[in-house]
Amino acid sequence: QPYVLRLFGSKQELFLATNRYAGSRIQDTFRAAAAPLLPEADVPDRLAALGCAYLQLAHDRDLLLVLLHGFMAAADPALGPAMRRCMIEIYRLIRTLTGANAEQARGFVAHGMLINTLVALQMPEHLDEDPAAAELVHHTLRPPADPT
Repeated sequence: QPYVLRLFGSKQELFLATNRYAGSRIQDTFRAAAAPLLPEADVPDRLAALGCAYLQLAHDRDLLLVLLHGFMAAADPALGPAMRRCMIEIYRLIRTLTGANAEQARGFVAHGMLINTLVALQMPEHLDEDPAAAELVHHTLRPPADPT
């Protein structure tokens, strides 16, 4: 603990640094997913590319949990501005990389938050407990380009 405090100054600064890292990782992943897209790719294809990349991030449960913890702690005046900035930076990047309008970007972010919630609940590991859970997970975690 003294080493951590020496590096970050406080637990709060460590928490903020961890959340900045998580937000940056998501943004870097989205940039990498958008980079190979042809200029003429349409908005749904661009969103699908980012969505597939985000599904890969969902395998890193800790990354998504860090963000959820940060968003839940946003009522704290010392944390709230940074967490709101994190969400807006991700939203803005989605709009920039995809050309999505506000409604399309909102839907994309909402779907991502549902993914985060299902991962936090460990729902994919408990599909056998309820058919409705299996249905929700299947329709949420399948790749966006999957037509089924």
